[in-house]
Amino acid sequence: MSTDFEFAVVGGGGMGSAAAYYLAREGKSVLVLEQFEIGHNRGASHGENRIIRYSYEWTDYVKLAKETFKLWKEVETEFGSKLLTRTGGLDIGYPGNRDFELCIDSLRKEAIDFQLMNQEEAATRFPQFNFETGTRALFQKDAGYLEPDICIPAFISLSKKCGAIVHDNTTLDGINISDSHVELTSNGKRWRAKNLILTPGPWAAPLLKKLTGIEIPIVVSLEQYAFFKPRHREWFEESKSPVFIVYPTPGELDILYGFPQFKDLGVKVAEHHAGSVTEAATRSFEPDPEKLKRAFARAQKLIPDLTEEVTKAATCLYSNTPDKHFIVDKLPGHKNVVIGCGFSGHGFKFIPIIGNILKDLALHGQTKHQIRMFKLQRFAATHTKR
Repeated sequence: MSTDFEFAVVGGGGMGSAAAYYLAREGKSVLVLEQFEIGHNRGASHGENRIIRYSYEWTDYVKLAKETFKLWKEVETEFGSKLLTRTGGLDIGYPGNRDFELCIDSLRKEAIDFQLMNQEEAATRFPQFNFETGTRALFQKDAGYLEPDICIPAFISLSKKCGAIVHDNTTLDGINISDSHVELTSNGKRWRAKNLILTPGPWAAPLLKKLTGIEIPIVVSLEQYAFFKPRHREWFEESKSPVFIVYPTPGELDILYGFPQFKDLGVKVAEHHAGSVTEAATRSFEPDPEKLKRAFARAQKLIPDLTEEVTKAATCLYSNTPDKHFIVDKLPGHKNVVIGCGFSGHGFKFIPIIGNILKDLALHGQTKHQIRMFKLQRFAATHTKR
């Protein structure tokens, strides 16, 4: 088996597996190295479901969402199995919440069809939810959820089908970068590639500092979610109940989000960016009981039918940049290295379009897609070489 490749991808989660697929589909020789098993639960590319939506405060994300919806459909066709479930999406905003208003503006600018309802209209449409006085609700019919535990293996399978070589449970002990090639080593094994794509998830900051001396401002947080059992399961079936996002009132940390009934688990809810700072190598896998109580209290205000019965609770990691925007760029000082990281808890839906962008940057050094928000240069004062 050859040990020389045109492209090596380090990190076989969502973004890495998609980049590998799109490169291999173009006939490139691709190597994927993943330190754990494919679909592992130690990073961010795992779990039961993730929201996919158009509603964003920034038009750049709405534009990317247009592309990602199309690409998910293509991937479903290629893989031959359903990956995206459309339930519709409900964004709920309290009076004066700026982010909710920006979502409305962005959808209008990008000509995305949606319905804006006042409290009474929303309560009539979705009686299972309690809409507090003065709230408004934005319903967008195309939103829904993706299943990571199916999506990641799908991209890996498609990558292999196109000729990519995938090695999981492969921890790298050396990456040497030169202008002409990259050399990777693991437990006596050695590979060479002309180009490198780094998609290391929550290991990005320490890996880059070790490899290149470049410090990037990513903070890893330990987040959690839980499935709660409703009294009336039938009210929350996918045909009746959308995915939802509730924008915070003053004093609340961030948005609350959730899903309709998922299989036999119940209604999933979680607080966004509510976790404590951690490190990928030493993180806990145990949910915090107090944070579970807080999330349930917020969720029950919206969904009085929820009981405190938890059918499943789990943790996951966010890799957060200071502005909560992604990092997708060429690595400074290394013309043959591309980086994708810092997805800040809202990247999963964009896997296919980010995979395409990483492919473009690795192949051509540029992309037709708008990624000005994702450039490392915005952290020029902090991504210094030490």
